[in-house]
Amino acid sequence: QQQQQQPAARLHTAAACRHLPGEVDEEERRLLRDKSLQQILEIRLAEQLAQIGTGAPTADLATTYSNLANTLYDQGCHAQALAHFRTALRIRREVLGSRHPAVAATLISIGLTCNRTQDHPAALDAYTRALEIRLPQQQQQGEESRSGEGGEQVTAEAATAAATAAAAMEMVARAAADRNNLNNAAATALGLMAATLTQMGRPREGLEAGQCALHIQMRVLGEQHPMTANTLSVLGVAHEALGDAAAALQTHEQALRIREATLAGRHPDTAKSYMSVAALLLQQQQQQQ
Repeated sequence: QQQQQQPAARLHTAAACRHLPGEVDEEERRLLRDKSLQQILEIRLAEQLAQIGTGAPTADLATTYSNLANTLYDQGCHAQALAHFRTALRIRREVLGSRHPAVAATLISIGLTCNRTQDHPAALDAYTRALEIRLPQQQQQGEESRSGEGGEQVTAEAATAAATAAAAMEMVARAAADRNNLNNAAATALGLMAATLTQMGRPREGLEAGQCALHIQMRVLGEQHPMTANTLSVLGVAHEALGDAAAALQTHEQALRIREATLAGRHPDTAKSYMSVAALLLQQQQQQQ
């Protein structure tokens, strides 16, 4: 029995290895390119700041801050990246208005960076604010909006995880009520909220947000799309956290089929799907012994 060693799980593990990056040298070359780009952007930022002087900041300045933040993020310098993303957010709110798509995109970047630093409540708060911008604006008099505040200052200490999750689920409910009219930008925010809620130990809420995202993506993108596969993968993780191995396996297998069909060559997302399926098959076979 040990020699057979769960053949299905072993096959998926081997397939995952074939999709992993093969050359360390390529990664080193990428880091060198990022470092050069960082230097170029830092020079551009200094020039723009000198030109503005004491004047009002511009949208171009926010773009440079955001580009520099992305480069630092790719290098793993998440604290520095977060500071620049927050500066870009402040400028974009000032110049473009609090409900501009660029503000939502910057909030998504802040959320991704906060997740990298394990500050999941701050990430969830940023995604929630981004989703609110991407929903139709409510007209009820006196209703408070979250999109025009926070993001650049929010931390885990600023709001409890429970309060942040509750605010997120209010926004998910709004999105679910209007899901037939929403686009993939809203689905992206919902999918990120789903993943973060599960990371915060709230997989049931994560499943709710992810199912809303999947409904939108199936309508807008169709099943055979990498972003649909991403959301299915998030749902699979939530099912696992809830102890529903059968639903998790089915969902991860669906994500794997889509990634095999839509992602060319060796791709890390395909490798992740193979590994997820392999782990669940191994767990299933061990339980049957």
